[in-house]
Amino acid sequence: MVELTNVSAVIRREEATIDDSTDERSRERFTIITAADIDPANVTKHWFVKDLGFGAKHLRNLEVRWLNLGKTAAGGSTRTLAGEKADASLFRLCSECGKLDTATGRNKRSDHRPWCSQREAQDESVVNLALARKLTTEGLLLRLPLSVTMGDSFAVPSLAASLLLGLRERIGGDPDHLHITTVRDPSKHSTDAHEALLLHDVVPGGTGYLAELANPDIVWDVLHRAWKIVKDCPCQDEGKLSCENCLLPFAGVGGVKKTSRAAAERHLAGLLTGREFDDTIDVPDSMPWTVTQEEPIVTDTESALEKRFRVVFKERLETLGATITPKPTERGEEWEIALGSANRWTLRPQENILGSKPDFVLTSRNPGVPPTAIFTDGWSTTQAPRTTVSPTTPKNVATCAMAATRWSL
Repeated sequence: MVELTNVSAVIRREEATIDDSTDERSRERFTIITAADIDPANVTKHWFVKDLGFGAKHLRNLEVRWLNLGKTAAGGSTRTLAGEKADASLFRLCSECGKLDTATGRNKRSDHRPWCSQREAQDESVVNLALARKLTTEGLLLRLPLSVTMGDSFAVPSLAASLLLGLRERIGGDPDHLHITTVRDPSKHSTDAHEALLLHDVVPGGTGYLAELANPDIVWDVLHRAWKIVKDCPCQDEGKLSCENCLLPFAGVGGVKKTSRAAAERHLAGLLTGREFDDTIDVPDSMPWTVTQEEPIVTDTESALEKRFRVVFKERLETLGATITPKPTERGEEWEIALGSANRWTLRPQENILGSKPDFVLTSRNPGVPPTAIFTDGWSTTQAPRTTVSPTTPKNVATCAMAATRWSL
């Protein structure tokens, strides 16, 4: 890895000339990973919402690095950096002058600086490197609960856009001096890191604005302002993920297809009330959080079984070669599953069926295949002897009435 210290440019006329051969500029995409050094010694303030897993840390002298791993389309070996897997094609550079190599396996004079001793060499001498740049600034880290991030690919991009939307409403203008990115926040109670949103200043050293924003009541107000806009946005009746009136202006590069108004409304409601979202949730007008300074111990409760089922089920489907197309809805993330051209299924969450609500309903496009109602009830519900399960319970009545197969996990 080479970190940026200064910049220079070498231009060849035949490469830089603009002509009329095409109406579009040639665009190239690069794989960029953001890594933040969450040093406990730089935390000036921290707090957590009791029994939720949501919390905040204000950091001074925060080091943020952007790692450019090369062209996205070029592929490359898979590497894990900052808790994220990415294909790293890297950059092939001359080992002496550092100019980009354009012809693999042979040496070209144009691939070197005029003073490079490798310019006339018979064989090329190259190194494969990633490029990096660093910013030391001020940051606000918002740790997200496992109930939000697990099994929902729309959650993090939608909440990131919501945070910027709420900031715009609070300060009365676009927060151009603040950027947001997704990072991993290490926990002192676990070897696993939590997904988190990092809001950082783009000014070196910071402007001091994030120190005020680190208060729980202000964070709640920012989220509440965003929730009111996404809840009432008319794009919910237009079949759009989001629009220019809510989250679309704040969607990250490449994140437009994962930024959903419905997902943002659902997860914001859960965060604002301090508990996991359900259909009966009512968002108050003032902060109901119980704030603590102690980092909560995250336990693997049965309430997480639904999301764990999604993760494991997705892994199994991908192993079979299935294509999964997620779609955000008011009840959660819906999947369109394709196992070949003729074998297609739909997984819908929290669907009401004759007074019962399975966690998922799996239906096939083949009319001869009955639907499957999936209840992730956990051990405490399913440990009873099979003879004690009454056929008149709402779950059994519903599954029998719809001629469905029932799974209890």
